[in-house]
Amino acid sequence: MVDGGPDGLRVGVVLVLLVIVGLYPASLAAMLGFGVYVTDGFLAMQLGTIGWAYRLHGTYAATAHLMTILLAVALVWIGALYHSFRLLFGKPEDTRLAYLHVLLTAVAAIGLLYTMAFMGAEGAPRRTYPLPVGAAGVLPLLRFMTLGRIIRIGRGTSAGQRPTAKGPGS
Repeated sequence: MVDGGPDGLRVGVVLVLLVIVGLYPASLAAMLGFGVYVTDGFLAMQLGTIGWAYRLHGTYAATAHLMTILLAVALVWIGALYHSFRLLFGKPEDTRLAYLHVLLTAVAAIGLLYTMAFMGAEGAPRRTYPLPVGAAGVLPLLRFMTLGRIIRIGRGTSAGQRPTAKGPGS
């Protein structure tokens, strides 16, 4: 392990070692689910502290905690599904697609945790609709969402459309 380096470097070293060892998608999903669960534990500790709980109660920080726990459990269940995929469906899973699915789900879970925790720390309430546009913490998120929508429109897909799969029979 790298001593004295930043935590991101240590996580990167661990991930590279896991890829070299050759984890299957099932075990990778379970491990990443546990990692998301542990990462969320830091937010849970803040929500459990009296001073922080007073400030964060009723904000997106509490919602971030709930959603991240649900996604961590979902990752573990995805690992269980990939573990028994052959038994359930009678054929092996597409390994590249399984790795992509697991990694994108884990990245989305961490992104959701940090985005919503940031919004909660900025004071964005979780039960006010629409979100207060003037809140300093919400504006970068709204800009990011708008940029994503512009990119999606530029690609020619709208929110109601689903991409169609063009298989051998199409």
